Amino acid sequence: MSMPSCAAWGPRHSNYFIVTTPAGQTIAMGEFAPASRGYQPQLALMVEDVWQRRGIGTWLTRRILRTAARSELRTVYADVLGENVPALQHFRGFGGVVESWEQGTAQLAIPVPEQDGPPQHPDGPTAEPAAAT
Repeated sequence: MSMPSCAAWGPRHSNYFIVTTPAGQTIAMGEFAPASRGYQPQLALMVEDVWQRRGIGTWLTRRILRTAARSELRTVYADVLGENVPALQHFRGFGGVVESWEQGTAQLAIPVPEQDGPPQHPDGPTAEPAAAT
């Protein structure tokens, strides 16, 4: 099994996370943007289809929530298309609650857990892409 890696960088007020394979292929991306200029703190996530359901989105969401915890936030928000049932279920698994619907998009409020020490897998999850169908 190959182990994807995760890099984080960003301008002063956002943190971006890129998950790559050992060959350098980008397979997932995430963003945490703290509240600024009247905006709520946001969490965004994307995992390539063939890499979904392998724990990468869960691992990446946990990492982003740890970053939010270091910013002493209690809640972050994610906008999800209402038709994206797997993403809605993913964020509900983290305690996310739909706070509003607008033009087919749900805004979920996701509680930020208290910081609980270092991540269990600091270099990222171990995963392989799904078999081609």
